[in-house]
Amino acid sequence: MSSRTVGEVCRRTGHALGNVKSAEVEALPQIADWNPPFAFTFVLHHLTERSRSVPTWDEFRVFFRHDPVGRLMLGRPIDDAKARSIEQGLPASIVDDALRWRVGNAYYSFLRELWLLVRLREHGIPLQIHPLADAVFKVDAWFGRIALNIYIRNAHYRDDEHGRKVATKSVLQGADPAFLVENVRLERARKFGKVHLPDETDIRTVVQRLRRSTCRPAISTPAEHAAGPEAASSLELAPKIEEGQTLPRED
Repeated sequence: MSSRTVGEVCRRTGHALGNVKSAEVEALPQIADWNPPFAFTFVLHHLTERSRSVPTWDEFRVFFRHDPVGRLMLGRPIDDAKARSIEQGLPASIVDDALRWRVGNAYYSFLRELWLLVRLREHGIPLQIHPLADAVFKVDAWFGRIALNIYIRNAHYRDDEHGRKVATKSVLQGADPAFLVENVRLERARKFGKVHLPDETDIRTVVQRLRRSTCRPAISTPAEHAAGPEAASSLELAPKIEEGQTLPRED
């Protein structure tokens, strides 16, 4: 898989978020924090491997709405979540919009991480990925004892070690030898429903940071151990808005 092929899907995919505003969904925690029994990353990796291509939003939606396996993994859980929300008194139209926002953001997150990881591999960073590491250990990618965490800054969900999302460092706490957690933090995109990809200057910044990390000890020093869990470093990466480029607005 190349960054060119993933980037092409980012450019031509349909709009995944619908018309709902993020603040409206964040006011509905039962939907904003909802996860299906099969983690989104499992569903999307399964579809990508089965079709041997990165799915567009429309292809993903057809899969979970009409394919028997897709219905089992995601379509039926979406319907169940909708029914529960309506039973709680929420209007059906609001629930539909909010669930599309939730699923659409999971799809955008998949595209964003996949493009960045493939691009870093093309720069010689030997990253490994696995949906189990993502869903259970909150690790987007790793090489050696370096765990990579990629996210878009959002005060509600994740901003360094703050927010409702489970922090990678807290999950890996106690590993022996320890992991060095590298946080790659992206600023929120400024265009709704687009996937704005970082430019090559930003990618090189990430590559240099990760190469320097390979020279740092993976096992915590006594001072780091006394200070708390494994030290985590952060790298901010602001998306550049350029014609024809795309990066998700939310995690």
